[in-house]
Amino acid sequence: MADAFAAIVAAGEHDAPLQVCQVAVDALPFDGASITTMTDSHRQEPVCATNEAARRITELQFELGEGPDLDAHESGRPVHVLDLAELGEHHWPLFGHAVGGELARTLHALPLNTDGASLGTLCFHSATLEHLAVQDVANARRTADIATWAVLGVIAQEAPQQEIDRLQGRLQCWVKLHQAIGVISAQMQVEIETALTCLRAHAFVCDRRLSDVAHDVVIGTLRFDDGR
Repeated sequence: MADAFAAIVAAGEHDAPLQVCQVAVDALPFDGASITTMTDSHRQEPVCATNEAARRITELQFELGEGPDLDAHESGRPVHVLDLAELGEHHWPLFGHAVGGELARTLHALPLNTDGASLGTLCFHSATLEHLAVQDVANARRTADIATWAVLGVIAQEAPQQEIDRLQGRLQCWVKLHQAIGVISAQMQVEIETALTCLRAHAFVCDRRLSDVAHDVVIGTLRFDDGR
């Protein structure tokens, strides 16, 4: 892993964060991994995911406003969930129910710490109850350190227009989410945080994916004011 990580950081390519995740997944007892940058539960941006399950786990945490990534980011400490089935109803009840053991049984969220603050998180998942050896935990945390440098490297390289192109291409659904939040904020004349809460609530009550509700808002078939 050390040699592979060194080569990735030295090359400094745009998909370096994804390469870091893939190396770790290949070497450690995980089924997938994702990286998300964030400032709080209202402002998250997915950077990469190694598979669809990892991508959906990231999406669910944004949709529901709860989960291990958010706790790891806020606390600045790793969050290890050894068995999602044992979470109970009082800790991430919506997220635990949504994942339901189908996407993952274990989750390991590690903050991307830099200069005393968290840039975001690296989240590993497993579909089975894999036992992590002490060395596996150490390597997972080492991966988070490397991922931090990889993400910072991408941010430093990207010009504003390159960032826009990247978001519109690889992260189109998230661009639409942000557009929808802005539309709702203007319609209801509320803060962005309140607009996101309303979007989440509507998706939950109607049992729909947040991205689908956001699409309806953007094209104008769903409104959050008196014109709906």
